[in-house]
Amino acid sequence: MDNKGKLIKYFLLLQLFFLISSPITGQVLIRGTILSDQKSPLEYANVSLYLADSLCAGTITNLKGKFELSIDSGAYSIVVSYIGYDTYKETIKVNAKNFNLAPIHLNVDNNALGEIIVKGSSLKTGFNKTTLTINKELLKKVVVSEDLFKEIPFVRVSPKEKKLSVEGEEAIVLINGQRIVGDYPLLQLPSPEKIKRIEVIKSPSVKYAAEGITKVVNIVLKNESKGFEGSTQIEPPVLSDDFSSFNHLSLGAWLGKVHLFTNYNYIGVSEDVIENTTRETKNQTEIYRDQSAPENRYEYNRHSLLFGSNYFIDDKNLMNVTARYQTSDIKYDKNSLKTIHQTGTLIDAVKIKSNLDYPSFNAYNLSAYYKHMFNKKNHELSLDIGYFNFENAQRIRYMYDDSLSNIITSREDNTKDTRESLKSLLTYRIPVSDNAEIETGINYYWQKIDNRFYSNVDNVNDNLLYKENRISAYMSYMHETSKLSYQLGFNYETSRIDLNKNDKNNYTSLFPKVSVGYCFGEVHRLTFELNRKITRPTRSQLNPFIYILDQNTVSTGNFNLKPSYTDLLSLKYNFSKDIIMTRFYFVYGHTDDFISKVRYTNNHNQMVSSYDNVIDQKFGLFTFETELELLGGDLIIGPNVDMQYVTFQGESEQLVYDSKGWQFDYGFWMEYNFFESYTFGYDFTWNDYTITPQGKSKWGGNSYFELSKIILKNKGKLKLAYSWKMEDNLDIFEDSEAYQRTITDRPSMLAITFSYRFISNKSRRRIPKSKMDSEDGRKFR
Repeated sequence: MDNKGKLIKYFLLLQLFFLISSPITGQVLIRGTILSDQKSPLEYANVSLYLADSLCAGTITNLKGKFELSIDSGAYSIVVSYIGYDTYKETIKVNAKNFNLAPIHLNVDNNALGEIIVKGSSLKTGFNKTTLTINKELLKKVVVSEDLFKEIPFVRVSPKEKKLSVEGEEAIVLINGQRIVGDYPLLQLPSPEKIKRIEVIKSPSVKYAAEGITKVVNIVLKNESKGFEGSTQIEPPVLSDDFSSFNHLSLGAWLGKVHLFTNYNYIGVSEDVIENTTRETKNQTEIYRDQSAPENRYEYNRHSLLFGSNYFIDDKNLMNVTARYQTSDIKYDKNSLKTIHQTGTLIDAVKIKSNLDYPSFNAYNLSAYYKHMFNKKNHELSLDIGYFNFENAQRIRYMYDDSLSNIITSREDNTKDTRESLKSLLTYRIPVSDNAEIETGINYYWQKIDNRFYSNVDNVNDNLLYKENRISAYMSYMHETSKLSYQLGFNYETSRIDLNKNDKNNYTSLFPKVSVGYCFGEVHRLTFELNRKITRPTRSQLNPFIYILDQNTVSTGNFNLKPSYTDLLSLKYNFSKDIIMTRFYFVYGHTDDFISKVRYTNNHNQMVSSYDNVIDQKFGLFTFETELELLGGDLIIGPNVDMQYVTFQGESEQLVYDSKGWQFDYGFWMEYNFFESYTFGYDFTWNDYTITPQGKSKWGGNSYFELSKIILKNKGKLKLAYSWKMEDNLDIFEDSEAYQRTITDRPSMLAITFSYRFISNKSRRRIPKSKMDSEDGRKFR
């Protein structure tokens, strides 16, 4: 479809959007304001309407303490609750088209001055945002901040990788609106005592559209005057040399308006990995067999140290500054036997011993974030700046022992990689009503990569200089009421990539976004969304240098790669009532110039691994996920299924692509709480065949068990965990008459984890109603 056709399509969709978002008639619109006894607005207060004992409608207040509810005419009981205040109840009669309540004032609950207690549920769910308010009851059940995410539906933390996902999609993590840099963001969180609430943004601002980010989690911290806090998690290796260990220590001090914090993480992995590969090309079969487990050893150690501060200057200004240093080393020793057959006859047998070593890996990040709230109608300006520097040296040694010809050869490859990047994001928000706002901003990104490669075989070397400059501007309009939510926006981006001083990889892109949600009663939510994302080729995918992996295998990039664009149309249905929460998710996607890894055989009968733009990819995805609470909430189970039909069509100089088929992913998890302080958890995933442009591939699955007990007056936890993981990488390349299968056997692991948190010299007082306690202080992101 040409650009003109796409513009017509988007124009028609926008017309449909405005028709859908027209006011719904036939119900009474109730408006009101919730104030404290000091006449200050209370945001995020819970407002509910009851008919007899049945809940009819509910919402939360916005930044100004205002709320709206749509309901049929009649007599109702209105119930308002808020942290640290008495619950308000009153009977009202609704019989006008627009019903405006007098301001409701909540009185301080004198029994809650020493502690913060939530009246009613601490979890509130809207179209775009789910908010978990941290209270005393929650703190009894958790030890480290990672445990808090178990309280939010459809939010999962992968047991070993420590990645956070929302509705099955990986989420980025913010603290007070500032994005956490680096891997494993959950290991950089403060102790649970210092978190005020967690905001899960299910349809974030269009500023994230180009990156393909669809889920955001914002951690809002408390603003307390005094106190020290900390948490630690220790996971030593037990009973075996095979282990995967995540350890961290978090310390913080609150000094009036300043919060100082530091965080240290250590991640260690040591395991025996067995890989058996069978590869077939036109008339030749190669078989790799790893010989013995003790000589196929993978070891990884990473240390990370972070320092930072949050300065609450006043109710209108906030500044965050962080600095992070990371160092790591990797070693991978392998001993394998490769046999080569032609037409069934053994023609060669080579023993290969390799040693991969990263003797130097150092990186550091510097970031600063500033936010200002203007006096004029709560207009808000924020600036986020970050700098990243990375240096890495890699050395790989090979020794080939040809048993048939009695020839022993050796080879050494050295790589030095230096990377720098700078980013800045300027955002301005304008409230246009109590339930709507406009957000606009400018985003700049610069990256430089200097990659140098040298091999002692034939003095082969490669010097790659990669530079990227990217700038984008965006604007969005967001509106949300108790029944209807919609978002409309666009992101315009221009990018320039210089590869060895050649700037042919330049492009300009427009990313629109339309999102409309409607609530049917209190249990049914339907959301429609249209957006676009980009996948940019990486420097390794673009680098045309030919790496000789062995005499029969080479690897290279593709200098002519273009970025790929994916248009997504999705429909999501959520059902939530009593003990069950269910989500159905339908997605149709179309990708132009899909970037795929391809393999083919060249004129020298070598297998070439490279990258190519497949002209066309289409896919339809159906996801079912549910969470069911049994035994009074002590047992929670969550099965999920992903079914996807994928087609690829296209051609290049070497290959023709025409493949299609179904692919399935399955998962199941459960959590059982018993004897008050014990928890048993189980997590299982399995990935079936994946359709590729040249055929299909198969992965595998993993399983994870854990048993934990709360100890030490609810501030410590002892956890026993057992994990299993299997990978079966099967690649079938039908068009190139090539075939490869690799089965990777990873050992099962047993781990014991001890977690503990502490608070000292804590000044117990009510949390001030600062306007700076979230990135935007409203319902939107």
